[in-house]
Amino acid sequence: GGGRGGGGGRGGGRGGEERNKRFRTLRTKNTWRLKQEEEDKHSLLADLRKVKPASEHLRVIAALQQRRMLSDYKEYMLVIEVLGKMKLWKEAMGLLMDMERNGLKPDLLSYNAVLRALERSGQWEKAIGLLKEMWAEGCTPDDWSYTAAISACGKAGMWVEALRLLAEMEKKGIRLHIKPYFAAISACAKAGELARAQQLLESMPARGLTPDAYCYNTLMAAMAKTGMWQMAIDTLHGMRANKVAPDTVVYNTAINACKKFKKGKPTLALLIDMLDHKVDMDTTTYNNAITSCAWSSLQQEATELVEELSSDNSLDLDRMSYSASMRAHNKDWPQALALLEEMRNSKIDADQVDYSAAIASCAHALKPEIAEEIMRNMKMSLVAPDIVVYNSVLSAADKADQWERAVAIFEEARAEEGIKPDKISYFTVLSACGKGLRGSDENNEDLAVLTVRLFEDMRRKKIRPTRFLYQVALDACERSAGTSWQRALHYVNTMHFDGVQTTNPMVGSALMACEQAGRPDLASELEGLLTPNPEREGRRRDERRMREGAKVRRPQRSRGGGRNSDGARGSEGDGRLLAARAERNAARQAAIEKAAEVRAMSERAA
Repeated sequence: GGGRGGGGGRGGGRGGEERNKRFRTLRTKNTWRLKQEEEDKHSLLADLRKVKPASEHLRVIAALQQRRMLSDYKEYMLVIEVLGKMKLWKEAMGLLMDMERNGLKPDLLSYNAVLRALERSGQWEKAIGLLKEMWAEGCTPDDWSYTAAISACGKAGMWVEALRLLAEMEKKGIRLHIKPYFAAISACAKAGELARAQQLLESMPARGLTPDAYCYNTLMAAMAKTGMWQMAIDTLHGMRANKVAPDTVVYNTAINACKKFKKGKPTLALLIDMLDHKVDMDTTTYNNAITSCAWSSLQQEATELVEELSSDNSLDLDRMSYSASMRAHNKDWPQALALLEEMRNSKIDADQVDYSAAIASCAHALKPEIAEEIMRNMKMSLVAPDIVVYNSVLSAADKADQWERAVAIFEEARAEEGIKPDKISYFTVLSACGKGLRGSDENNEDLAVLTVRLFEDMRRKKIRPTRFLYQVALDACERSAGTSWQRALHYVNTMHFDGVQTTNPMVGSALMACEQAGRPDLASELEGLLTPNPEREGRRRDERRMREGAKVRRPQRSRGGGRNSDGARGSEGDGRLLAARAERNAARQAAIEKAAEVRAMSERAA
């Protein structure tokens, strides 16, 4: 029996060893699994801290949540921050409930992280609701909490709510500093409430707060948008009275305001002020100043600024620098082409604005063939011309009195996919056709028909013609055969629907069209549209007296005194017709001046 018992003891020992071995193996596997999960979690969290595409971050966050790896406050805050940057505010708010399920009560830092996510998405109602929840849960919001909520209201244009939250901060005794005031000023400025924004700025010293350059810059930027460039400059000068030194960014905002409204001389005054106070000028300063001077017709000053920028080795020229330089050389086409070549050598890609500026310089120099060549090179550089570029080339052809080139460019633009000729396109090509009609010694019927076709096409596009374009169309009707007299009558009788009043040269062109078509019976109807003119009436009386005197002296020619049986009435009708023709010819010079207005419109668009 002892032997059997001993054998049983030895067997029990072996069974215990096996159990211990299995336990050690299981513990080792669990330890290895836990260690592997911990390594996976650290790897996934490290991926979140890296700059990666949003899809990669979403994949990492989904893996962390599915495997329930988030376990402390820092990990939750990291995920909330990443979701906030992607403006996924719903997912960020959902993590607050996930924290509670894992036994972690959201603290102030967690709530602030969610509030920043709501701020980035402009969810002002959710932000205000979360503030109320914080108070209800016994988590007192701090100044950063209210700053995020005020900024969310500002992004949504809810400036009243932003001011209410600012007042609530003061009422509840939360520490005030610049950040919430800056957010409230920004909210009022974005909503166009400049008076309230300025009141907030001026009330800060009374609360022991000194506005910084960001507060002033936000207010000045809003002033510039509403056209109050002078007030922006006054605000800049008022900064020093509050012992705040304007920096380069603030000066750039004021110069940009002057640029938008083509105020070149105030721009130069700001540059002098920067030199006097030893404020550094950067590339943006020069770019805005050059453009402001160029748009204000201060070409010499703009050119000098370009040379100064090019000679400063501490500043790197960017695309805006070259664009501004081309505006400064808008009448020097060789220099504009040299700047384009320099951009290519510097590996800076020119866009439609740069090419359009170079083409505009060719238009000033009456070089339409070079302007067209620039557009061809633009296509070869894989930069698709837009309608502004085509309008610039059209303007060059119009200024050079090359209507054939203008029509060819217009037809090319119309055939180009994604390009639709606009009002400036039609005005420019019709202006070129009108010059071709006036400058042609012979009756160019093909050009006249083309002009009428373009005019009709413009009206079908719901583009309202001007008085000048109606005159061009009527001149074309006068020079074309067939049924053009009917179109002329239609234009004269319907132009008032486009807000254009009938003028005597227009009526004269219609009269000529009817006369050439063999319809003198319509002359009396059109003559009734002629506007009375004392000087013309005086000439008419003198002509009538001369005709009556000729009848008395030569009674044998009395039969041809007029078109009608009544001699006086015929003389009066002929006088009015002759006067209309004379005034029409005199108005052609005025039409040329109108063409200059169209060219100016095209140049401003370019």
